[in-house]
Amino acid sequence: MKLNKRDLSSFIVLSAASIVLFSLMLSYRNDKAQTLAGKIEDSYTIAFNSTTNTLNAAGGTQDVLTARGTSISLSYGGYSTESGKWGKLSEGGYIANNNALNGLISISVTYGELNGDLGISYGWWDSETSSIVYEIKDGLITSTSAQYDFDDYLPSYFKMEASSAAQIDSMTLTFFCVENENPLVGYGKLTFAYLDSSYAVVACDNAATSVEIPSNYKGLPVTSIGDAAFYYCTSLVSVTIADTVTSIGNGAFCFCPSLTSVTMSSSVTSIGQEAFAYCAKLTTIAIPSSVTSIGQEAFLCTTSLTSFDVDLESATFSSFDGALYDKNGEVLICCPAGKDSIAFPASVTSIGEGAFACCESIASIILPSTVTSIGEEAFLYCSSLTSMYIPSTVTSVGDDIFDSCVSLESISCQAAERPAGWSEGWYYGSIEVAWGASA
Repeated sequence: MKLNKRDLSSFIVLSAASIVLFSLMLSYRNDKAQTLAGKIEDSYTIAFNSTTNTLNAAGGTQDVLTARGTSISLSYGGYSTESGKWGKLSEGGYIANNNALNGLISISVTYGELNGDLGISYGWWDSETSSIVYEIKDGLITSTSAQYDFDDYLPSYFKMEASSAAQIDSMTLTFFCVENENPLVGYGKLTFAYLDSSYAVVACDNAATSVEIPSNYKGLPVTSIGDAAFYYCTSLVSVTIADTVTSIGNGAFCFCPSLTSVTMSSSVTSIGQEAFAYCAKLTTIAIPSSVTSIGQEAFLCTTSLTSFDVDLESATFSSFDGALYDKNGEVLICCPAGKDSIAFPASVTSIGEGAFACCESIASIILPSTVTSIGEEAFLYCSSLTSMYIPSTVTSVGDDIFDSCVSLESISCQAAERPAGWSEGWYYGSIEVAWGASA
């Protein structure tokens, strides 16, 4: 998500802002839904076994976790106990699914003890009687490891019955998945999407105020926060991220104006573009040593931010005077927008793109003679900036470095004239530039 920064002031003030924000949010949501829809398969398999799932010996109903990350509700009867096992059916016992599947393709079982046969029944929900009707009852499994195919009947329910005691060790169901089925699964305030072997948080209830992202969901780890997952969650105050999460997507927490606290674990390796942009109440952000990638303008216009706390063990990033730098302190990545002044390390050579964006309280900046380049829009929306000094060592300047610096009165450049490496559009306005000036 890339906002038109020229229009930000009017964007915030005008009543049309809500329409623009809503449109942006829909764009994010639509892109995300299309991506997920492409991952849906015609069929998929869920499998469970006696070591990961244990039924209650008293019988009844239980949700059983599966290898797919989906759960299936099983009802069972005639169960006799055995520690650490499930499916030890006595004569006349059964296992059946309570929740409807989209359409069963096959079922396979393995069992270590059998004194009789396993019969398979399958059917559909009868809305008139509000009950499951098993219309087909000719399934039969006689081997200790076998598969039964439903011959394109695609039933929603199955029931496996034992004619004598049988110890079932594992069971696998393969069933049809409707092509356009919504793959998002709701859980409390959060919505999850299934990945290859884990889950991602992809959305949150806009009314949520405090969120703890869990380390696992339905037996699988939660490893990522998707693009725009918390976008425009205006009530969100605090977020705690589990230690299984490794990535935070683009715009994940963009426009969360009430957010004051984010706790990242030492497992996060990447923070996406504009991940925490426009979070007006965040005052400090701790960057764990595990983070190796931070996207462009990840903290853009987070106007109360006064410091970055970078883990000293980080091999990629560092901080000086509260600002965020690369590990060697050569590239200023982001000056916290809530600061009113800044000191530079002796090692600094580059001012990154948008590095001072929305630093509305800084009135004067004197760049040290170690600086050789300034990225585009470096001082975007520095509305209180009145004076600027650029040393002759600066040989490269990007576009619009003083865009929307409405209070800027003087630009002093040590160089005698504009160097060839400076962009033609390096600043706006009719301010007279003092060439050959000293600091």
